[in-house]
Amino acid sequence: MLNGNRVGIPIFAVVLVTLGVIFLLQNLDVLPSSIWSDLWRLWPVIIILVGVGIIFRSASQTVAAVVAVALIAVLVGAIVYAANNDVFSSGGQVTTLSEPLGDIRTIQANVDFGAGRLRVGTLPAGSTNLFEARLQNPGEPAEAVMTRNGSDGTLTISRTDGGPFSWFGRGDVEWTINLSRSPTVRFDLDSGAADMELDLMELRATSVDISTGAADLDVTMPANAGNVIAKISAGAADVSVRIPQGVAARITNESGLSSIDIASRFPKVGDVHQSSDYDTATNRIDLRISAGASDVTVR
Repeated sequence: MLNGNRVGIPIFAVVLVTLGVIFLLQNLDVLPSSIWSDLWRLWPVIIILVGVGIIFRSASQTVAAVVAVALIAVLVGAIVYAANNDVFSSGGQVTTLSEPLGDIRTIQANVDFGAGRLRVGTLPAGSTNLFEARLQNPGEPAEAVMTRNGSDGTLTISRTDGGPFSWFGRGDVEWTINLSRSPTVRFDLDSGAADMELDLMELRATSVDISTGAADLDVTMPANAGNVIAKISAGAADVSVRIPQGVAARITNESGLSSIDIASRFPKVGDVHQSSDYDTATNRIDLRISAGASDVTVR
């Protein structure tokens, strides 16, 4: 039972409970997975909490408990309100990039994303560019490094080091990248806590390698790329994979504590799920999924 002992405000406990509630709300889809890329902007709250702790350092146990509960409610309520009312959307440094296609026939496309929102698609047929991108970042620019060796190329799109004060920039991380559908593509994505929509349907992507952490991932696989080798490695994520109609697939599940739902058109054969026409199909995907505590669907 509470008594009148002087204990002060348990600031560490307030922060710990608040983070736990945020994780719970994210798992319940009340908050987006990209919320973690925005929360750093609330760092002044730490100073406020320390100040509150000093003010109430001699508070009784009853007062401390009431203030701690009130702080948790205010923090969680403010974060939910901000996430659902675009309060975090305040711009950021926008970089617009493009590269001529030239004589490129094969391209290794590397995307080093981090956290935020990512959209990947294709350029219109007949476009003379290899890629076009709009990259919005808080406080630091993004860059594309392109190297050419005859008809082969390597493209790497990544965030740059904005220096010691880059964390004080404002804005969301939001990238839109469109690639040419002309060359053969080896697509490699490395990301963190992100909301990602990857429409690779029109790409001639013979290799797709996606590595992500706590993410919402929606990916549509290539429809006319011949033999495709694909790998998805995910942490605590919601993963949705679409395999276009007419494309055969062999799906190997190497996941741990995950919920895996695979469409009936890929019946289980031994240790894999495989289309009946996989061995003879012109367009087919060899997909390997390795996920942690995730919900995975393949359609």
